[in-house]
Amino acid sequence: MKKHMLKAMLLLIWLLTSIRGNNPEIFSHAQNSALAVTFPVDGKMIFEHNDKKIRVFDTKTMEEKVSIDAIFRIENNTFFNDEGDRFNYSTSNIPSNIYNFNTNTSITLSPIQDHIPNLDEYFVNGQWLDNNRFLLEYYDIGSSPALSKVGVYNLDTQTYTLILPLSWGESITTLNQYIPSLSLPIGIINEYTLSGSFYFYPHPQLPQWLFTQIYANGPTTTDEEGYIYSDNIALLVLLNFQTGESMLLNSYLDFDYAFGTAWSSDGKRLFLRTRDDVNRIYQIETLYIGDLSIDSEIEHLYTTAIPKSHTILDSFGYSDLILTMDYIENSSERSIYITDVTQNQYHSQKFIQDIPALFSDFYLDASDTEKWHLSCLFDRTLPTQLVVGGVAKVAFREGTPADWRAFPGITEDILAQVAEGTVFDIIREPECRDGSRWWQVRLSDGTEGFVAEASTDEYFIEPVVATPFTSLIESDSSTTVTESGITDTYTLALGTQPTADVVVSVTGTDQIMVSPVALTFTQQNWDVPQTVTVSAVDDSVDEGDHTAVIMHSAVSSDAGYNGISVADVTVSIGDDD
Repeated sequence: MKKHMLKAMLLLIWLLTSIRGNNPEIFSHAQNSALAVTFPVDGKMIFEHNDKKIRVFDTKTMEEKVSIDAIFRIENNTFFNDEGDRFNYSTSNIPSNIYNFNTNTSITLSPIQDHIPNLDEYFVNGQWLDNNRFLLEYYDIGSSPALSKVGVYNLDTQTYTLILPLSWGESITTLNQYIPSLSLPIGIINEYTLSGSFYFYPHPQLPQWLFTQIYANGPTTTDEEGYIYSDNIALLVLLNFQTGESMLLNSYLDFDYAFGTAWSSDGKRLFLRTRDDVNRIYQIETLYIGDLSIDSEIEHLYTTAIPKSHTILDSFGYSDLILTMDYIENSSERSIYITDVTQNQYHSQKFIQDIPALFSDFYLDASDTEKWHLSCLFDRTLPTQLVVGGVAKVAFREGTPADWRAFPGITEDILAQVAEGTVFDIIREPECRDGSRWWQVRLSDGTEGFVAEASTDEYFIEPVVATPFTSLIESDSSTTVTESGITDTYTLALGTQPTADVVVSVTGTDQIMVSPVALTFTQQNWDVPQTVTVSAVDDSVDEGDHTAVIMHSAVSSDAGYNGISVADVTVSIGDDD
């Protein structure tokens, strides 16, 4: 039961400001011209300043890229499009302009209010669906009952299409007029009335799918002090506004209210910051949504405890990383973090120190390789033993095969289970997900997939180390010399290409001489046989035919060749005394 001390509108505005971090003291650094980046990343970030400026900063160079006049609002409505080359912003109470990074120019939209009846100041959203369409969510409080409306604005046609109107104060059953497929919880059909909606979050890959919360007020009671209590609920809904399909997510979560939401970059996971009112703690719950283009397989993956002051801002733009902010009451010192919440563990890296204004959006400009490295920012598994271009095999673990998956992650489809000892090539830099480091590999038949390398205490795959060897060939399969001057030869070569020069020392005895006394093998001549000439020392001692042994030793910066054993050569010596 919750105290119902404010009207629905005020409650919604409070939620907006608490989740987005609105507080007058947050703007104490609003005039800063540089961004205090503590962990540089290729990207750009939008802030809305209370000096009526929209500023875009480079999150690697810390430079201000754009500064334009705009209206300040308590609700964010400035977002990057899919390609990060444009963003929408407002010079009035509604989105009215588009800034283009390629041309460094702005265009003015035809007045949106011409397309939307009764548009008023309570516009709260403008997230892009793709490069030419963005959402418009607003409140039509001039109607009776008041309406919360969301629709799509098309830049090409400059038209607005309403996709979901919600009537405040009416029965929750009116939802089924607009979302016929939504299965409402049993027992609330006649007892709850709609009180609003809060933000629509487009799926990053399938933007026709939206996540939203729809609020409803239940029966009320009054206590002895006159406080009114209402059993309010929030319906957490996935909605396809093109097909009308929908899914209610409440039954998959531990708690019903989400105070901050972000998608993973592939849209297969949804992160929701929820609150345990009994224990007064916050957590991020991770739902696996699956591939909505085929069929959803919703599963609750993790509930990860988080610091009370941290709230979700946005997706980081790659893998399961998200952006969080430390929201400290009555403090202007707030920072943005790159955060990982997989495996029920909370790990964060400070990204932006002392944010200069109200955060609005972030776009990751990093290359694929940098994204892969960033995904492993919180890698906690055993150190890697593999390199791109190397050869690896499934480790021997008492008959346990390795799972060969279509994409990185424990929820991705298993293509095959590969037996111990199976050898494959490493073809791409690793990326991390679900607490594992995943390598893209290729079998001898050309089949490609992803395999996890290790956990925190054992390796699942390991490198195949080529055993270095030398090729030693004696002429006529033996080496024979005489004190009268007959010499012989043999050759040496390496069996595999070294990573550094290998010097093989050749050591004779007091009975024989060798030339040269050292052979140098490089990455270029490693397999070219080098000749050693052997001759006998002509002494005056009557020894009869006898033998001597030539010894070899190897020195190299290549650990595989340094100190390896090289075969001796036994030399037969003919005496002339």
